[in-house]
Amino acid sequence: MEGIQPLLAPLATLAAQGAEYDWAGHDELRLDSRYRTRQLPLLHDRPRAALGPDTGPGEYWPPVRSIVVPIDGHLVAADPQMRAFLTELARSAVGKLVWWQGLVLRADRTHATLVPDNQSEPDPDPSSGGSSGGVMVLVRGPWIGRMNTGRIYLPVQAADRHCATYLAQVRARAGAERRPLLAGYLQLTGAVTGAGYRELRDLVATYQSMAIPMPVRQLWVMDTMDDLVLRSEVTARIPLTANRAPDPMPAGTNPQQPSGTGSRTALTDDLATADTVQPQVRPQAGSSTSVRSSGSKDE
Repeated sequence: MEGIQPLLAPLATLAAQGAEYDWAGHDELRLDSRYRTRQLPLLHDRPRAALGPDTGPGEYWPPVRSIVVPIDGHLVAADPQMRAFLTELARSAVGKLVWWQGLVLRADRTHATLVPDNQSEPDPDPSSGGSSGGVMVLVRGPWIGRMNTGRIYLPVQAADRHCATYLAQVRARAGAERRPLLAGYLQLTGAVTGAGYRELRDLVATYQSMAIPMPVRQLWVMDTMDDLVLRSEVTARIPLTANRAPDPMPAGTNPQQPSGTGSRTALTDDLATADTVQPQVRPQAGSSTSVRSSGSKDE
């Protein structure tokens, strides 16, 4: 099956693409313009409304729609190696720059985007429903890319060729691009310099080899109005069967938003390797400035 290599070996694929941050070529990690525009404004602890057209800084309307691989943030945080990484990170000079509240707010929303663009509803197919199987993935250790610099990702790797083939079939049925899976995990609030830069570089190198087993028994159809899915909604759950990849959108699910919202579909979590279009900032009547993108979208 074509397209399984990025799923089987995300770290090797990202390295071959030159997508990782060039640690040796810099002595500091500065937040890039995309991150400053689309994610930094979201790093606050104020109450957030449910999905809706009232937008604040870093938010947009209409929402974007993706099919994602859910990752249990509680299971990830409970892993001994991840606990060790988080403990060392908190004690380092970088600790004061990490938006720790995000781990709590996003624990039930952590995911990697599998299908970033799924505009059409397939014909009903009863074989896509009912789940007695599922797939297994491995959540790898911290990774920082050249894009969205300021965000710490966790690459997501299919546990074996069977699982990779299964996930690749979902993408193929939707016509989605073949790329590594990345789950956004931590966000930085400012540039990392000096001793903090060296500590962060060494922590990434030390813990990147971790591999946390994660069962996946369903995919989610997720609508979000911000890149961190803090205002988001799971609109459908697609059971994974033991012998066949499901349709990209479950039967009876309208890929369009309710009347008046004009849904768009785009990538929410793995744009570190994508071609991107800089966001356009447009004021909306009766709301704060909203960030809109005319092309790819990342979480």
